[in-house]
Amino acid sequence: MLLFNEARQQLDVDKLKAKLLAGINEAEHSTEQEIETLLGDYYGRAYAGEAKEYNLEPATLQSHLAPEFSLGGVGQKIFAKIKHFICGVLTSGSNATDIVDVILKSLASVIPGGVIVEFIVQKIINYIVKIGVGKLCAVPATT
Repeated sequence: MLLFNEARQQLDVDKLKAKLLAGINEAEHSTEQEIETLLGDYYGRAYAGEAKEYNLEPATLQSHLAPEFSLGGVGQKIFAKIKHFICGVLTSGSNATDIVDVILKSLASVIPGGVIVEFIVQKIINYIVKIGVGKLCAVPATT
């Protein structure tokens, strides 16, 4: 999996995972709505960075997309996709390492250019660890 920071520099995924695991419960906990807002902003920044990568202004790139494409509400839609992916892979018995792996994979598939913003990813991880996969996905406990 190739992941990049906002400066478009490739990230060492193993080091990133270790840092994210070490940061569990150190950051303040966010609400689902705060995470959705952050994801919308995050997507917009990644989208603009991807446009710049191809020498396009975001408005120019926007004009090439379907007219119904809008960044409005995108954070909520991205979080729904992340939850769908997480809930299809994790169980209530999954550990923090499993959660970090799945979140990074889901974000890499949704965010343009595989751009990762650590503090946002950390907030998502902490939120899921705090409420638990079982509550997030309404899955029965594993035996």
